[in-house]
Amino acid sequence: MVFALDSGEQEATFCIGDDIPALVTDCGGSIWTAYGDEGIYGGHPESAAGPAGWSAEGQATWAPEGRLPDMPLEGCTAATEGDRVWLIWNSGSRRGGAFLTRITPSTGEVTSGVVRRWQAGGDVGLYDCTSQPHESAALRTPSQRRPTSDGTG
Repeated sequence: MVFALDSGEQEATFCIGDDIPALVTDCGGSIWTAYGDEGIYGGHPESAAGPAGWSAEGQATWAPEGRLPDMPLEGCTAATEGDRVWLIWNSGSRRGGAFLTRITPSTGEVTSGVVRRWQAGGDVGLYDCTSQPHESAALRTPSQRRPTSDGTG
């Protein structure tokens, strides 16, 4: 069900799949979902791809189409930032691993990197996960971060 922000009135009803551990909306009103194992392998057609993008009317707008380095399975969370969608998820294959994926719907760009725990000076953290599509991410502690053009590092 989709409800109007200002009135709380129901605007639409549609099905976007089963076993949805992560659901977020972006500033344009699109809906982003990530599915768990029961959704992916349970035979529901909307859930089979893993993550998916939807319009506020329930129309499929984005699917991975082979652009992820592995098949997602549980342990997924999502967030939006401007026109980007971020997913952090665990692999469903035997090789395992955790991935950070950035989706830019306006360009179709999908960038994923392997998330690793990095320990430096006793602190454990995940920082600056940057990568090329389907390549491992470079994780840096704050002292290893490169300055950005705005000086924030």
